[in-house]
Amino acid sequence: MLENTFKNNSNQLLKSLEEKYNRKILRKIKYRNLIVIVEFISNYKPKSRIKKEENDILEYLTIINNKNLEKINKKELLILQKEFIYPFINRFMKYGFRYKYVWLILLFFIVILDF
Repeated sequence: MLENTFKNNSNQLLKSLEEKYNRKILRKIKYRNLIVIVEFISNYKPKSRIKKEENDILEYLTIINNKNLEKINKKELLILQKEFIYPFINRFMKYGFRYKYVWLILLFFIVILDF
């Protein structure tokens, strides 16, 4: 139930952005990357390890929805991304993404060494 709440809220915020702005503005805020991040967070398990990131992404999407993106400059946008998006990416590049299929590699080596 709680995980669906994040996905529903974030998808609603993303949809409102898509309805409000044209492609140029959506490219400016890296809309496609936001969709990928939301999908990653929605599918990540265990949920207890990603609560802070869920809140950060929702807060970022809310802030972006409340601002006029046609008037926002690149520096402001980078500051928002630096505060909300980059820590999430750095954390999961360091710990989460890299070790996703390590168990498969270890299993492969164990099978080879077993024979």
